[in-house]
Amino acid sequence: MSGAEAEAAQAAAPEVKAATIGSTAMDAIREGKTNKQTLEIVQAAFPQAKTSMASINWYRNKLRKDGETVPTSREATTAFEAAQAKAKEAEGAEAGVKAGAEAGAEAGAEAGTEAGAEGAGEEAESLFD
Repeated sequence: MSGAEAEAAQAAAPEVKAATIGSTAMDAIREGKTNKQTLEIVQAAFPQAKTSMASINWYRNKLRKDGETVPTSREATTAFEAAQAKAKEAEGAEAGVKAGAEAGAEAGAEAGTEAGAEGAGEEAESLFD
């Protein structure tokens, strides 16, 4: 490829911006993450950064000021806690259904054993009649 062709290809290629602390935080906030979750995401992506909870609050407020519809910190936390409670409730219901099925199977097995024993007893009686 000649120098002119390389320059043309480079000019045509879209410019990819590297993720920044701000873009990472704002993306997490847009996804509905709580401030705590957002801070954890930023710290995982940028372990050397000294990002604080105040920084995350600043990004959330900046998004709201710029007209984006993002939940407040309190709304995000409430939604997260509600989702956790719902998941825990569903998990408990699933465990209850499983326990009920196991108890039903156990009761069925016992009933089958008793019926089998009664049937064997009747057969033995009929042999002696």
